[in-house]
Amino acid sequence: MKNIPTFQKSQNKGISFLTVLLMVFVVLLGTSVTGYTEVGCTYINGSFNNTGTLDIELAGTTPCTGYDQVQVTGTVTLGGSLNLILLSGYTPVSGAQFIIISNDGTDAVSGQFAQAKTVSSGGYVFSINYAGGDGNDVVLTACGAGVVHNTTYNPDRHYCRIQDAIDDAGTGNTITVDNGTYYENVCHQQSWSYSEKFVRCNTGYPRK
Repeated sequence: MKNIPTFQKSQNKGISFLTVLLMVFVVLLGTSVTGYTEVGCTYINGSFNNTGTLDIELAGTTPCTGYDQVQVTGTVTLGGSLNLILLSGYTPVSGAQFIIISNDGTDAVSGQFAQAKTVSSGGYVFSINYAGGDGNDVVLTACGAGVVHNTTYNPDRHYCRIQDAIDDAGTGNTITVDNGTYYENVCHQQSWSYSEKFVRCNTGYPRK
């Protein structure tokens, strides 16, 4: 992955190096920041504003050597899309997490990717948490092939959580849930036809 380092400026021989801190404001306008065929880290001394496509490659669970990571010292503003690439036949284990944007400090991430809460790659589904890690990092969590499905779309959309599927659904959509045990609060904000009882989001409903 491309590096954006702190620059050093040399004067003349015999004179000590002058360290020049370059505060970089990175704006992706329809371009990609990518590790190409090798994973790595991008270091941004400043703010990160993504409006294009951010390519992230996964080949393991260690940042910079197992998967791409963007490390930011300033604010993080997200738009555009996330393009997730699994390298060398990598098979993510369900529950594995990847901090793809490491945001220092305590400032929250602003905005989100076009995929919103889930992204798919190679037949695997990952949830996207914009307040993960130490509270303000962007973290992917693998959930296998997905456990909740919206079969109205072509191709089908797959989700890690029931609530994510409900939030993404439109009028007349069909959502199916694989057999299993789910621990989450599930609610809806419009009229639905369903076989299980859900309640409005202002009260919540723990479904097990």
